[in-house]
Amino acid sequence: MNKYAALIALLPGISWAGSPYIPFARLLNAEGYEIYLGGDYFKTDRTVNEKANTSKLEEGEKFTRTQGFAGFRYGLAKSFQFGVGGVYRSHTSSDLRNNQIFDSSNSGLQSIITDLKLGMGSSGQLAYSLEAFFRYVPYSYSDIRDTANFNYEDDLVLGDVGSAFGAGVASTYSTLNNNYFSLRAGWRRPGTYLSPEIYWQGEAALVWSGFALVAGVDGVSSLKNGDETRPIYNTGSSQLYHGFNREWVSPYLGVNLALGDTWRAEFKASQTVSGRSTDLGQTFGLQLVRRVEKDLSRARDARFKAYDLEASVSKVSPKQGYLVIDKGLADDISKGMKFDFYDFDYIGGNDLVASGIVVKVQADTAIVKITKVYNAKKPLKTGLVGRAKLR
Repeated sequence: MNKYAALIALLPGISWAGSPYIPFARLLNAEGYEIYLGGDYFKTDRTVNEKANTSKLEEGEKFTRTQGFAGFRYGLAKSFQFGVGGVYRSHTSSDLRNNQIFDSSNSGLQSIITDLKLGMGSSGQLAYSLEAFFRYVPYSYSDIRDTANFNYEDDLVLGDVGSAFGAGVASTYSTLNNNYFSLRAGWRRPGTYLSPEIYWQGEAALVWSGFALVAGVDGVSSLKNGDETRPIYNTGSSQLYHGFNREWVSPYLGVNLALGDTWRAEFKASQTVSGRSTDLGQTFGLQLVRRVEKDLSRARDARFKAYDLEASVSKVSPKQGYLVIDKGLADDISKGMKFDFYDFDYIGGNDLVASGIVVKVQADTAIVKITKVYNAKKPLKTGLVGRAKLR
């Protein structure tokens, strides 16, 4: 059996410190914290107007967005998480006006955001959470039609005006072989003149001990109730921050790396492929995250006893009287050794289910006879974690 099988079975329930991937519905443990720092770069390939008509940039035109972000999250309780962060953004644009190319740029604080997350428990391998956020925008701009000598070079916008807020739900399904499938959706009011919208995201991840591959798609669907009389701002050669019923669809790929016990790096590339009142183009991003939280599973284990090794249940007899584990003579398993078997749930459960005695040992496997069942409501099944003392 795979020597990592026990770790794979444990992942849905143990502390996530050192994991390269954190799924949508996973919250920080109480008193745990997370610090993140990152940035991304976007370049416009084509623009899409309010009527969903796509246009190429004229020769000499360009638009780029570079932004950095940082923040802090804290586990206020077992199922309650709070966060605060900020975004610093820089825009550069070259746009064609009166048969001339005009360059403009702007940079500064784009927003300050606070967010909350509430765990809603789990059902088997499926976990849920509620989320809410408020984004404060510190800037405002003048309508270019109200100024006779409007200075494009000084007034390129940093984003839509007006603060934003929203709320939604997230769910994650975790498999025993360490795959994760997550969904997120909610309602959002994105700014003063923009229509309320539905945001949505789906993601799948393959996770190993220090490495993860991520693929997904996120997007926005407008409720088409925006203010058609909104002011006209200088958005340069971009259609971003210009319309009132914005929409987009952006598939993405990512690679995550665990850096020691608490740090991870997340690389992400996305392509906006369709929408309205938006730009089509590529985004490349990098984020560094430090996540520190107590190992709750170790605290629970201490209530019983200290163990020297762990194994994963790979097979269960029809009448649940015998279990096959994925360790044997090569791992110092011997006949007569006692094993305790635990069941983990997604949000940190660590329940003692049964105990047994090793009755047969082979090179890489062993058969354990069940001698005592502690929780009749917890069935004996593959993926249970067996723990034993060598001495």
